[in-house]
Amino acid sequence: MSNCDHITVKLLALNGSNKTIQLGGRYGDKGIQLMHCGLYIKNSNNIFIDTVTASYFALDGMIVTNEPSPKPDNIHILNSAFEYNFRQGLSWVGGNYLQAINCKFNHTGKIAFCSPPGAGVDIEPEVGPVTNGNFENCEFIDNTGCGVVTSGGLINNCTFTGSTFWGTSSWSIWVSAPAFTFTGCNIYGSIVHGY
Repeated sequence: MSNCDHITVKLLALNGSNKTIQLGGRYGDKGIQLMHCGLYIKNSNNIFIDTVTASYFALDGMIVTNEPSPKPDNIHILNSAFEYNFRQGLSWVGGNYLQAINCKFNHTGKIAFCSPPGAGVDIEPEVGPVTNGNFENCEFIDNTGCGVVTSGGLINNCTFTGSTFWGTSSWSIWVSAPAFTFTGCNIYGSIVHGY
């Protein structure tokens, strides 16, 4: 979706079939990272994703890349799963206001290949600030990288409520941004770079 408004995607199963991918040589500083994702949202507002599975993709289950805007983006993700993707369950690289409720961001990079950072959710301001995230009753379990990871830059005000973080082979949480709040969460494993 690019430059869209008031879009609903509901009751959809997307399978990237990454179990059958055959990779060629290397490309770029992080290996091969060609666009192969389930859902791609760019400069779009009032988007509702409900009961969607976007798994087994060679890049991300979902990417949200909204440039700065004075109004909230209102990206809502409900009852959905983003599992067994190579790079991320969700990459949020720009935007203001994303809500995820009852979602799973699990098992990233736990198939044939993994591409860094291999996180359940990566919050990274590549196209603009990332602000006002709300994750409720979500899972960030058994990812090759962190359950949730942030990079430097303009990131703030994200809340996690009643969620589970379980780092089986890496850290559970890596937060290097201000105003992140975790309430009533179950955290198994290490937390590093807490802001």
